[in-house]
Amino acid sequence: MPERPILLICLPGSGYNRHYYDLREPGYSEAEQHVAAGMIVAAIDPLGVGESSLPPLDESDKAAVARTTAEAVGLLLEALSNGSLCQDFPVIEQPVTIGIGQSMSGFIIAATQGLHRTFDGIAILGASMIETTMPAPKGQPPVIAPEGLSGHDAGLYLLEHTDWKFVFHWEDVPQHFIDADMEGGLPLRSTAPYWGSMTGPGILKITSSANAVTDEAARVDVPVLVAMGERDVTKTPLEELAAFPLAKDLASFVVQRMAHMHNFAGTRRLLWSRIESFARQVADLKSINGEEPVRSDG
Repeated sequence: MPERPILLICLPGSGYNRHYYDLREPGYSEAEQHVAAGMIVAAIDPLGVGESSLPPLDESDKAAVARTTAEAVGLLLEALSNGSLCQDFPVIEQPVTIGIGQSMSGFIIAATQGLHRTFDGIAILGASMIETTMPAPKGQPPVIAPEGLSGHDAGLYLLEHTDWKFVFHWEDVPQHFIDADMEGGLPLRSTAPYWGSMTGPGILKITSSANAVTDEAARVDVPVLVAMGERDVTKTPLEELAAFPLAKDLASFVVQRMAHMHNFAGTRRLLWSRIESFARQVADLKSINGEEPVRSDG
């Protein structure tokens, strides 16, 4: 175990659960690669997702999911430090914590960090802090909700006008993954594969609105990695980076031949390796500066 262990806390996107980070087919488990690189991985279902608590939507809004995510991380760190997480797992004190959020959970991670200072660094994957924009096949304009629509109505507009297979999966994704992922409908599922979730939190009501977490992102003062696929739902890297004016270290990464659901793409390991490099740099910066994690409930 390294002197300053790295803990990656991974939250999935809308319509998915924590198993998105540990797909069972050989070569498709992001968690396995990070663990092989010497890191600790905790994949978590956010409030309202998968096997987490499923409160009414008005009880799982932005503030609620940020608060409960911060609380979950706090409980995880406590269990690591006192050795109660699981049998034979070593005691881990003061790990470097990296919050990773894909799609919807990019909003959750940004809000959690902005409101509670939970992580030492964050990675925002395929989530636009500016405005969700659905790509369209060549020759067609991207799908953007018209100005003036509420978050709910904007979401309905995107739902009705988006080619979800095109947005979610690059052409080289194995067909059995695509079939299983799309069988029950996307992004609202009537049935779900083992990596899918048929429920979601109330924060979804705002993720289609422009600047949904602008205030929270603007408060983030730790290193930030903004990563996206070549075909994704974000604005340009420069536009997305501008949402984090206080970040101590700010980087972007666009992965070629990758659509929005990154972990199914043939180029997925490029992203995973970049996340590891980012996490190590966060750890190095903390070591050089002699910093301890600073967290707050405020």
